[in-house]
Amino acid sequence: MRSNVVARLSRGAVALALGLCLILGSMGTGPSALAEGPVSVSSGAVFYGYVLADGQGGLAERVRALSVSGAVCGTAEVIRLSDEAGYYAVSVASSAQKRGCPSAGGLVQFALLAGRVDDGVWAGEVATLTDGGAPVALNLQPAAYVTGHWLGPSGDITRDFWLRWAGPSVPLRDALVSLPLPVSEVYYLDAAAGQFLLATPSTDATLASGDLVLVRFR
Repeated sequence: MRSNVVARLSRGAVALALGLCLILGSMGTGPSALAEGPVSVSSGAVFYGYVLADGQGGLAERVRALSVSGAVCGTAEVIRLSDEAGYYAVSVASSAQKRGCPSAGGLVQFALLAGRVDDGVWAGEVATLTDGGAPVALNLQPAAYVTGHWLGPSGDITRDFWLRWAGPSVPLRDALVSLPLPVSEVYYLDAAAGQFLLATPSTDATLASGDLVLVRFR
């Protein structure tokens, strides 16, 4: 379904939308609207692409980029192309520009907002900040339930899969039991260390709602 929607959107509409998004971003319409200050593209990164509607036909109005610690590192308007999809281009600040934002190689997560005061829903996709590099194409859609309380990108499960815990706080080992495939490795965010660590049989970690985990399936 997702690929069919993308294929139906015209190249002309995409080019126009990207140009408008970049113009709006240079004027500070995105991040500055939340008093975050303008973002310099040269020392951060730009992500752009389609935003797809959820299963009920709801389409986000804004895209917010956040670090794994929850710092807001960029916000952009979604330009509606149809009832099924819109287009965005968001400038994401690096740690050199804003405290709490990722450095090069750090993780960026995205929230899809229905309005300016909406907390939004998580997108299923995450990305890596490439400081000062070329704009990165990344299509976004609301995260879907993979199984139980796990959220992730919709579609086939690949070997390396980012999952987000959406249930009550539980031990990591208990949450992993509900996954549908055998797991070879799991990396979880250690808040104290500020980095993702490899889980072992003796790992005493607790997952809270919203926590990200990188799972490698066999």
